[in-house]
Amino acid sequence: MTVRRLAGRLEKQLRERNWAWTASATGLDGAGSMGLSEMVAAVERLASSGTPSSELASHPGLPDDPERVRYRWNYMWDVEYEALCSETIRVAIDELGFRLGTFADLPRAGL
Repeated sequence: MTVRRLAGRLEKQLRERNWAWTASATGLDGAGSMGLSEMVAAVERLASSGTPSSELASHPGLPDDPERVRYRWNYMWDVEYEALCSETIRVAIDELGFRLGTFADLPRAGL
């Protein structure tokens, strides 16, 4: 109930500002913990939603990034980086009919 109310408020603000947003999204619940199999499953869930636009949130990073010591979240940045760069996820994206893009590619009224 609370999430729906907040989502409604956010959508109203996005429309007022003429900002774009995707119709579906996933990845925040599994922040920093998506390996390749989890990422493929997430893309499959997005495809099954039937929405015209989707966002896959991730937190990629390099294993030797010295800035990582500042964070105590135990995120697997390097695992997500490797998954995003893998041929497997690219094939899944293509086979499921997605076209990679940015928010600039979305209609301003949102989808």
